[in-house]
Amino acid sequence: MQTILHEAAHELGFVRDVSTTSRQGRYHNQRFVSIAQELGLDYVHEHPNTTIGFSEVTLTPEGASRWSREIDALHEAITLTLDDPLSWLTPLTIPGGAPAGLGGHGVPVPKGMGRRGTGGGSYVKLQCQCPYTIRAAASTVEATSIVCGTCGSEFTS
Repeated sequence: MQTILHEAAHELGFVRDVSTTSRQGRYHNQRFVSIAQELGLDYVHEHPNTTIGFSEVTLTPEGASRWSREIDALHEAITLTLDDPLSWLTPLTIPGGAPAGLGGHGVPVPKGMGRRGTGGGSYVKLQCQCPYTIRAAASTVEATSIVCGTCGSEFTS
């Protein structure tokens, strides 16, 4: 719920035409905190983080009470759907045996292929026959093939 409310603060800023971030969306400003507080979040640290600003807002006791019905519904849905919260992930394998790990937003990504830096332009979008989609460094795609653990097909661009 905390993550949902964090993102909702950004959306409220957007519809109100209030900028909640700067530095290419990384630095969360005090306007973000103000909107987040309306939703039941608060920034409890003494100073902002030099890179992400006031991003680390947390659910207040009042916010937890305000959103308790939604929190309970989310917990019930997650519990009913997933006995093992990571069971839906099918590990990817790379010929040669490199095991998969979790990338951003819980997406399975083979080791050595996580996002680094802010370039992003050197990543290639790949798809298997399932069709799952992943992004990998162009140099990795050129050096090896990546195989889907579900359908067994190679990821291609």
